[in-house]
Amino acid sequence: MNLRRAIMQRLLFIFAISILLVACAEEKEEPGRIDFDGKVPNFDGICADGEGSIDVRGQWAGIANLQVELVARSGALVALCPNPQIQPAELVMLINLTEGEGGSTNVELQLCDLELPTILAGVGSCPSDPSRILELAILPSDALAELLPTLRIEFDSGLPSTINAGDDFIPDSFVELLGVELDDPRDPLPYWNESRTNCGLGGKGGPADCVEDYDRIQDSDGDGNLGVTLFANSGVGGLVEGEAYTTIRLAPQLEGTIRNDICIDGTIALNLDFTIVDSIASVSGIVLSTPLLNANIPPLNFLSDSRFKLLRADTTRVPFDDDGDGIITCEEVRNNRGNFLR
Repeated sequence: MNLRRAIMQRLLFIFAISILLVACAEEKEEPGRIDFDGKVPNFDGICADGEGSIDVRGQWAGIANLQVELVARSGALVALCPNPQIQPAELVMLINLTEGEGGSTNVELQLCDLELPTILAGVGSCPSDPSRILELAILPSDALAELLPTLRIEFDSGLPSTINAGDDFIPDSFVELLGVELDDPRDPLPYWNESRTNCGLGGKGGPADCVEDYDRIQDSDGDGNLGVTLFANSGVGGLVEGEAYTTIRLAPQLEGTIRNDICIDGTIALNLDFTIVDSIASVSGIVLSTPLLNANIPPLNFLSDSRFKLLRADTTRVPFDDDGDGIITCEEVRNNRGNFLR
């Protein structure tokens, strides 16, 4: 009798525990997804999905984390290690949105900084020792870096000034030219034409003789050289170094989402084209002519799935205005770039 009672008690105990386990399993939600109010929280930080209508007019600070694909040209003196490779680049900007005619939003865009990719390379071929791979940096010259924040690019976005949270943010594209003036901003950029007399790899012709549409080139950065100047340097030892005098076209296209009243994010296709119209460059002490440099520089393919983030800068919720004067500057965006990580 005592044995039977013990067995029955054990069975009842197991049965009760099973009921409790089943009940707990039915009530269990995905860990971390339900808060105390019973709502599903969003873990996107400052860009969490919001709701309601958003007035987008005002000052916005922006950053574009760009991805650049590089593929070596056949027979190039500078080998890519690896080939191909994808490297990061960055664009920092300020955007002022105001209401235009017909309820559309006007854009004033200020380019604060443009950081071009660092290329992993070798001279002639990739070294067997990975520690000997060169980091070839492409940098705006000081004159170009000073020029960028002074530019004010204005265009009609084609978007209303009030947009609902969750709606698409796809402003009209714009074109900005650096180092060149064209009748139509989408016309071909001036370029070194090797088919002209004395303009090939061994030719002695100069830019005035060899560059198509030479008279359209402008010294936009005011450094006394054609176009705008980019530097290339491989660091200690100077195996690769020089200056390239270029014409540049930017035609960015943004495709994003209005997340909430302080955040817009999405993808950006930078659509950057450039041509080298003159240069002073060398590889391992060998001076490269401009046509030879053109034959060795890999094209910069800015991938269309690069990301951008815009944060409302004229609010204390996202502190950018260091001096409290109500006007956000590029320097203040640089000082507070940590906001883009929130």
